[in-house]
Formats: sequence, C-alpha cells, structure tokens
Amino acid sequence: MFYRGLTVALLLLVVYVGISFYHLRGKLFEVYKTQPEYTIGPQDADLTIVEFVFYACEACRAINDPFQAAMKHDGKIRYIPRLVAYEEEHPGQSELVYLTYAAAKQGKFEQTFNYLIKHDIKLDDFGYQTLAVELNLDLDRLKADMQSEDVKKQLAINEKFFEEWALHSAPAYLIGKKAIFRIRSKDEMPTEENFLEMFEKGRSFF
Repeated sequence: MFYRGLTVALLLLVVYVGISFYHLRGKLFEVYKTQPEYTIGPQDADLTIVEFVFYACEACRAINDPFQAAMKHDGKIRYIPRLVAYEEEHPGQSELVYLTYAAAKQGKFEQTFNYLIKHDIKLDDFGYQTLAVELNLDLDRLKADMQSEDVKKQLAINEKFFEEWALHSAPAYLIGKKAIFRIRSKDEMPTEENFLEMFEKGRSFF
C-alpha cells in the first residue's frame, strides 16, 4: 500500500534497482504515453523517464534540482512528471495538480510544475494572484480550466498508474522500459552525476 502520509523518513534510497519488465504486458506501459503538453524535454528524445511525484513530498522537492540539472546536461531526455495527490490524506493537493494541468492549456506546464515543486503555495486569492503574475497566466481561464473533466481525469489516470505499478512511495522513476529507480534515504540523495549514470544504465540495461 502506498505510504500516503509521506515523510522524509519513509522516502528515498539511492540504491539502484534494475528490473526487466519484458514479462509485463498490456496497459502498464501506457504510462509512457501522454499529450506533448504534459511533457518536459524534446519529443524526439532517445530516453523517456516517468516520475511519480507528490508536491507535499519533501524528498520529491529535494531531488528535483539534481535531476533537472542532469536532464539538462544530458539533453536527450523526455520527462513525464505524473503528479499524484491522494486528497483524503492530503487536503488541497488535488487543487495543485489540477492547477498544473490547467496551466498546460496556456503552454505553461513546465513552468508551473517547476514553480510548485520549489515553492509552498497557499491557493487563496493572494496565492492565485502571485502565480498568475509569476507565470504570466490568465487567471480566469486557469480557474475555469481547473474544473474541466480532462484536467480532473489526468489526476485519476496518474494515481491509477501509481497503484498498478505498485511503487509504494514517491519519488519513483521509470527509466525507459527497463529499470526502476527508487529513492528511500535522504542521506544518500543522488547527485547530478548519479542521475547521469542512471540515464545511461536506463539506455543500456539488459
């Protein structure tokens, strides 16, 4: 069962776990399919990475900088952050996820994701106004799009994939279709160099 009451103590092991998924079939690998506006990086990249990420997770925030630095250094990564919320245990998280996918309709998915993973935002009137100014968003359109069925459906899709892959904790990375990397110890937080090594293993494993 997913540890929805995420704390740093429950998270993160920079222990490499490589698993062949050749025996897996069907809909699991649809996790790599999504609209281009929900991805970060070149569409013609030679490696796709999916990360299950939770805005309230301290480790997800801490790991983002070295991961993004490595992704930029590599230059050939297509990154799909799949945001989860688990609203019953974490009130307010769904709203942040809806906001991110709604911002994609204004071409601001990457900017919004990067902003929210770095900042704690209270979504009151001031918080929304701040976001609109910082990210150059049309606030009225944003709030309307947050209520759209396709935006709400995206969160449900992400949480369904998380459960189906049985990853149990976030952050967790699916690197290509050959390896999983899980992080469980903040004391062994991966560096940019560690991530670059993971990318190469993801390309060549098996």
